[in-house]
Amino acid sequence: MIEKGGILPLFSFYLPFYLPAVKLYILTILPLFLARVVLFILYDFVDLNLGEIILSFLMGFRIDIMTVNTFAGTFFLLLIIPMENLQGYLFRVVIGTLWFLLIVAITILAFGDTFYFKFVNRHITKEDLDLQNDLGYIIKDEMFGRFLPYTLLTFAALGVYFVFLYRIFSHSVKTPFTPVEGIVYTLIALAFIVIGARGKLGKKSFQIADAFFNDKASTGNLSLNGVFTFYRSTFFGEVEKIREFKQNNEDLEFVKEVIKTPQAIFISREFPLERKFVSFDNPIIEPSSYNIIIFLIESFNAKHIDSFNEGVGSKFQVTPNFDNISSMGLMFTNFFANGVKSLNGITAVLTGIIKPFGFNTLGFGLEESRLSYLGRIARENGYHTIAMQSSLRKSFRIDKITKEAGFIEYYGAEDMGFHGPEEGHPVFGTWDRNMYILLLDRLRNVKEPFLVFMFTSATHSPYKSPGKRWEKYPHDENGVTGYLNTLYYADWAIGDFMEEARKYSWFKNTIFFFLADHAFLLPDKPLIKMGYNIQDRQLEFMRIPLTIYAPEIIHHQKINTVGSQVDIFPTILQLMGAKNKFTTVSNSLLTSDRREFAINLNGYIYTLVTPEGYIKYDQRSVFEKTGDPDLNILLKIDEVLSYLLLENHLFED
Repeated sequence: MIEKGGILPLFSFYLPFYLPAVKLYILTILPLFLARVVLFILYDFVDLNLGEIILSFLMGFRIDIMTVNTFAGTFFLLLIIPMENLQGYLFRVVIGTLWFLLIVAITILAFGDTFYFKFVNRHITKEDLDLQNDLGYIIKDEMFGRFLPYTLLTFAALGVYFVFLYRIFSHSVKTPFTPVEGIVYTLIALAFIVIGARGKLGKKSFQIADAFFNDKASTGNLSLNGVFTFYRSTFFGEVEKIREFKQNNEDLEFVKEVIKTPQAIFISREFPLERKFVSFDNPIIEPSSYNIIIFLIESFNAKHIDSFNEGVGSKFQVTPNFDNISSMGLMFTNFFANGVKSLNGITAVLTGIIKPFGFNTLGFGLEESRLSYLGRIARENGYHTIAMQSSLRKSFRIDKITKEAGFIEYYGAEDMGFHGPEEGHPVFGTWDRNMYILLLDRLRNVKEPFLVFMFTSATHSPYKSPGKRWEKYPHDENGVTGYLNTLYYADWAIGDFMEEARKYSWFKNTIFFFLADHAFLLPDKPLIKMGYNIQDRQLEFMRIPLTIYAPEIIHHQKINTVGSQVDIFPTILQLMGAKNKFTTVSNSLLTSDRREFAINLNGYIYTLVTPEGYIKYDQRSVFEKTGDPDLNILLKIDEVLSYLLLENHLFED
């Protein structure tokens, strides 16, 4: 029985504050607020002023209400409705138990999101269901490793919550309301739940994009919580396509105009983006049956490579071999990743398309549509194809991806062993040099020409030290100094491989591509404290190096044109002289009259880069812009690609 009175005895009626449901509501929203506080403390939001921080927290409170109302709104209402059979002990125990399990789930996801945020600088979405190794690492090495005290404190708080629950639900109650008051409060609670879950009045409910209320991405990132972004993208269709797709000839013709060149012509009505090369003229490299070796290097960030940062910031001196290679090859200084995850980069390189918003990557569903694949076209042109990764064979499902993409041979860490001189073991497989040793051994008996795709892992977090000889900085397995040490090792391993490769006859006829799967995203705060002058460019979260190296074939050039990972596919086809049909939304980097652009998808945020400037777009509006780039390049490529994928009319097998 609830007695009248309490802390507000002057009121003749009972406010909802007295109800157990309201107490439990507060206990549910509190973890979301605390997770945002932790996010703010752990990560740099230095671009926000005090007013923007306050507004971000207020927006965050609004989003937290939406999150809680969506999942706990029904529980809240059932505990308020003034019906006697809804106030009994057994019913309250059932509701209380279910609500507590919900609090546990919300707390774990909200705080787990703060760990994940540092890897990709965004909150969890549906796309992160394919994390695999990263998810295991976050749980094992982050939540129950580095931040174990933090995790234990979280679970201790859940224990305290359970005590509160016991006190709230350990007895039956009798509603203190008169029937009229009960109906009024029920209607008020219902309106609060429905409006609160939607986030706003009107036809459209609040969406992820609405959190970005000014021209700074940081305001949205601080406002959002991982629970909201995950359930909105998974269950409410925000990472499914928000709009219906229909064939739009105007959009299609626009996209064709963007990607057309005289060298590669469109050849099909039914598959409208399908093309083939009819001319291979370029002043840099004559096409031939060159051997191709692709180094896709984990988290290879342009900002930490000295040769890619002349006049900007400090010299880190961890990439002497790559700097030397770049000084002799084609060096692309305005080259960008198409996403922030490894599978985005792998998809771009092997298929030549940008994964549209709302679609999965290769290995997780994209391959259900017909695509043109680099390995398949190489094989049709007489190439032997080999794929390798220094992570375990099944990591990122690359075993299945490369098979689908046309690679005959595939190897993972289990096939490579440990040859030294490295110490210890990296988390996800073996050291890069062990992969290079296996490749050199395989190439002894392979007939030319060949295409090799390699994906490294030494620079993947946690940054396990390969040994003291590579520790140029105080080693931190979870920070930028640890990354720089592993980058120093990765560079040494590349230098060691190239020195050995020069001894083979195939070296003179081989073109090497060095690029990253995505950029490194951790802040440079420790380096700044060490006295380094870090001057970030505006797009460092997506800028990666690209060097095309072949000392017997190519002369050094520094190329400042805008390009991205999807341009690798047609570039290699042009070098091969391949006349096969293909479908990409890109062009060879060696084609002088191509339209320059790069598109990056980071969760729910697109970035378009052109020579005229860049645009950041949150699926609804532009929230950051420099210069005057054409947003239609981004919107219409996304729209047309999405339609053709859904209709399975991107490529004809």
